[in-house]
Amino acid sequence: MYIKEIIIEGFKSYATRTIIKGFDQQFNAITGFNGSGKSNILDSILFVLGLNKDWELLRVKKVQELVYKQGHAGITKAEVTVIFDNSNKEQSPLGYESYDTISVTRQVQQEKSKYFVNGTKLTLNQVKNMFRSVQLNIDNPHFLVAQGRITKIINLKPQELISMLEETAGTALYNEKKRESEKIIKKKEEKVKEINDLIDTDIQPKMRKLKEEKEQYLIWKSSEVEINKMDRKLKAYEYFNKNNLLKERMREIESKQSILTHAQRELTKVTNDYQQVIDEMKNHGRKQDAEKDKQLSRYEMALKNLEDTIQRQEKDRETIKKFQISSLQELKKQENKVRLCEENIAKFEKDLEYSRQQLADLQAEYDQKKENLNEVNRLSKNDSGNIDAAKEQVDEQIVFTKNKLRNFKNDIAKLENSIKQKQNIIKNQKENIESAQRERESLSKKLEILEKEIKQVEDDIDKCTFNVNELRARENERANYDQQIMKLNHNLENILNQNGNWIFKLQFRDPEPNFDRSKIKGRILTLFKVKSPEYFEALEAGAGGKLLNIVTEDEQTSKLMLKKNCFSFNVRFIPNNKIVSRKIDEQIVQEAQRIANEMGGWALPAYELIEYDKYLERSMLFVFGNFIVTSNQHIAKQIAFNQNVRMRIKCVTLEGDIIDPQGTLQGGYQDNRNLTLTRYANYRNIQDEKEEIIYNKGQLQESINYLKKEENYYNGLKDDLTNKKFRFEKFAEQLRNLSGRGIQEQQDKLEREIQDDIEMLARVQDQDKKTQEKLEELNNERANLSKSKDTKEVWKKKIQKLKQEIEESDKELQNLNNHIADCEVNIEHNKKDLIKSKDRVIQENKNIEDQKKKLESNDQDLNQKRKENQELKRQKDELELEIQKLQGKRVELEEKEKTLKQRKDEIESEVKKIEEFNKKITAEITDIRLYLNNLEKENEFIRNDKDLFGQQGSEDYDFSKFNLNELKRRYHNTVQEQQIRQKQVNFKVEAMSEKVEKDYQQLNEKRQILENDKILLFKNMDELDKKKQETLEKCYLEVNKTFGQIFSDLLPGAAARIQPPEGQDVSAGLELGVAFNNVWKTSLSELSGGQRSLLALSFVLALLKYKPAPFYILDEVDSALDLSHTENIGYMISQRFQNSQFLLISLKDGMYQNANVLFKTSFVDGVSKVDRIPLKKKITNNNKKKKMEVEDDKENQN
Repeated sequence: MYIKEIIIEGFKSYATRTIIKGFDQQFNAITGFNGSGKSNILDSILFVLGLNKDWELLRVKKVQELVYKQGHAGITKAEVTVIFDNSNKEQSPLGYESYDTISVTRQVQQEKSKYFVNGTKLTLNQVKNMFRSVQLNIDNPHFLVAQGRITKIINLKPQELISMLEETAGTALYNEKKRESEKIIKKKEEKVKEINDLIDTDIQPKMRKLKEEKEQYLIWKSSEVEINKMDRKLKAYEYFNKNNLLKERMREIESKQSILTHAQRELTKVTNDYQQVIDEMKNHGRKQDAEKDKQLSRYEMALKNLEDTIQRQEKDRETIKKFQISSLQELKKQENKVRLCEENIAKFEKDLEYSRQQLADLQAEYDQKKENLNEVNRLSKNDSGNIDAAKEQVDEQIVFTKNKLRNFKNDIAKLENSIKQKQNIIKNQKENIESAQRERESLSKKLEILEKEIKQVEDDIDKCTFNVNELRARENERANYDQQIMKLNHNLENILNQNGNWIFKLQFRDPEPNFDRSKIKGRILTLFKVKSPEYFEALEAGAGGKLLNIVTEDEQTSKLMLKKNCFSFNVRFIPNNKIVSRKIDEQIVQEAQRIANEMGGWALPAYELIEYDKYLERSMLFVFGNFIVTSNQHIAKQIAFNQNVRMRIKCVTLEGDIIDPQGTLQGGYQDNRNLTLTRYANYRNIQDEKEEIIYNKGQLQESINYLKKEENYYNGLKDDLTNKKFRFEKFAEQLRNLSGRGIQEQQDKLEREIQDDIEMLARVQDQDKKTQEKLEELNNERANLSKSKDTKEVWKKKIQKLKQEIEESDKELQNLNNHIADCEVNIEHNKKDLIKSKDRVIQENKNIEDQKKKLESNDQDLNQKRKENQELKRQKDELELEIQKLQGKRVELEEKEKTLKQRKDEIESEVKKIEEFNKKITAEITDIRLYLNNLEKENEFIRNDKDLFGQQGSEDYDFSKFNLNELKRRYHNTVQEQQIRQKQVNFKVEAMSEKVEKDYQQLNEKRQILENDKILLFKNMDELDKKKQETLEKCYLEVNKTFGQIFSDLLPGAAARIQPPEGQDVSAGLELGVAFNNVWKTSLSELSGGQRSLLALSFVLALLKYKPAPFYILDEVDSALDLSHTENIGYMISQRFQNSQFLLISLKDGMYQNANVLFKTSFVDGVSKVDRIPLKKKITNNNKKKKMEVEDDKENQN
């Protein structure tokens, strides 16, 4: 691959598009004066190869300097394209083997670069990777020998020289891999240190701590045995006391049973009477409400239809009115048109009559002139000397002209008289017209004001957003809300009657004036919300009768309510500030959830299944804080009867089965619909729905009130508009019927006639003037005939003049005929328009009459509809008043019902007290029995020894000698100590010890693996060092050999070598050595400047020879050499580097004489230009000197 062509545009000194082509495949030289752009050609190649950091190679500090004059000359973009010949596929870049040529373009604009390869846009890294695949690495450009680099090489230190050799050999990769391995080893060592620190600071301290915790665990275990022994004695005593209490409660319930039977019979009678009144009130109220609502709906529907009809007829009235106004306007327009047509016909007929008379006169005059011409011709032929005949002829013309002039004078007098008469008539009518005009202006001003007011009212109506249909729809919606509320009230009454008003609606009397009723929070069941209905059964079963307990703010409120007997039934209070409650121990909850998860179900504390106010947490925990809800009975049993007694807890299933750790099991079928929570949820849902509807109704009522205001405003605007339009029509009619209007029209007609007469007068005066001029000409002619003696000349002039007059008369006849034809056409046209306009006047009069009849009929119907609308509104208002009266009557019935209900509640209260007492005792008996059964189930010793409980002389159960308080105190202290100890005891110490030991073992294993990895990495680094040394030795030998050969070629009789410092190997560095006549120099300082340059150049060329690149760039490497050495370098390059392309900049002809192609740069008008000069080389056998012949055909590369 070699450079075939370079295209430069806007780059550095190349402002215009410059194409440099014809590069030789082997040796190309570039020369030119300083500053002419030589180096810029090489810079363009580096630019395309992707140079983007080391801008000093291009002799710039920033990218913008690469653009011609930094963009200040109107050029803002620099672009370079290099076309490579890729015919040698062995040197082709990877992926481009199928291309014979490769075009690479780089653009830079606003400090941003773009790259294109064969027209495809690529990234910088893609371009660099393509060139790296053919040994063209722009980041390490060994193919480039920049200006001044040669002289620097001599002064390089041994380590710097060996780094150049390493770059050439490619061992830099080994160094990179070695650095990566050292980083990995460092990370491994850090990891080993972390493991050691973890073992020392974490694992071993844990092992010591766990040993101490195990000792504490054994102490705790021994204390548990002592606690269990004391607990057994306490439970035996508790069983004995509970059994005695059970017997006492049995006796109490028997005494209350007879009282309850009598109270229930009385309650049944009162309840039946109360229910009879309720049913009568409901049936009467619902029936009346339904009928009145239907009647009200009919009125509203009729009103809506009637208002729609009125609105439609009002629109029809407006439409008819608009048509009527349009017809009146059209009638006026056609009447004006009829009048105008009649005036035009009269005007054109008068003009036609005058024109025809004028035509007859002109025709007679024309005929006379022709006769005169014939007579003059005859006379001039017969008797050229007879002039008397000519005089007679002129005299006849004079007489005829005077007669014609007399007629014109008469016409002028008639026209002037007509104009004067008409002007007098206008003057006499002026006062009447002015009076009518003042009245017209007054009416017009009123009409103008009314028109603006009507327009304003119409605009206000258009802006008004009122919609009667929307109002009626919302009124219907309000009626629907009323029906829904009535239905919901009925449902609520049914629920209260079925469940007892005292349960859901908490009613009580104030214990004292100004009592704060917010201190009574309500029944428990009304103070929380269940998260899901599926929990109803479980929560009600677990809470039991506590759901009906009443929560108060504090104990003082509870005492006050009891003292004043504020409730009509038996109550149980929960003082929220004093009630003792707590959540289930977290360990018990976790254990229960673990068991449930293992069995594929769930278990949750009851208080997590409800939502409540944080303020009421104590009361809620009192009711729901002592049991767990489970998904099924199997899970409940496993939790309630856990092997660990301290992890047991009361459980309730979703079906309502209760499993108590004491051994009791309650449950069985129950109807979910009869659950108190279910019934209250239904009651609450209906109540919420009712409140939402009442809220929506309130919002709707506000909207209706607003629409009512809009309706009143809208109707007011419409009434105002009707009134103003009526007044407008009245004034308009007065304006149309104004007496001065006809006078004005007559005056306008007279003015138009005067204008026509003035025009006619002007025409006649013009004819009169022409006739007078004609008479003067004839008199002059008569006088000339009397004086003239040459008759022949007189006849000749006479003939010419007659011919001219005949020609003029002919034109006048033609013009007059055309004018007569125009008049006839205009008359005909106006007659047709007159007929059409009269027909239109008849039609519009008919239309106006029809519209007037329609308007009268519509107004009558509209007034009737408005009266009907008012009547319907009146009837609707009366009905609404009647409905209000019925509602008042219903309120009366409700008051009566309230009185009866109060009496019923009082009787019911007595029954409830007895029932509550019996229920309380029964529940207590059930609880005692359940508790005793649970004690027996939980404690097997009770079943065996219960007969001995309380017997005197018994070793363990003689409670007469039993110091219960002392035992409780000792038991309590021991339990507290055990609880304190329990917090310090780690019950998982055995499992934790095993886990820590396992972690310790795993860390040891990881540490060993890391140590083995380090050993393996050190081994790999040694192998890399060996491979690097071998590669470096090989490169060193080849470069040393080539170095000596090149230096000998450049400087015959001299030798050169590279060698390590004395006593060291190649890796320590390299030094350059020179020998002349086999005598090695001890120091390079003995060499001349040219010899030093040749030595450095030879070393660089030897490095290039070791790893060939497709092309090499040499920038003035011969600057310090004389002519003979320069020639040798050129010859050596052409002979030793035949497989690579060289681009060399030189100012010495000895160097570029060896090139195959020479490019010469020049700087013209501030822009660089390039000329290509092919070279022919002639080589002699003796001294191998070359001569250069420059061909005449120079090719300008622009």
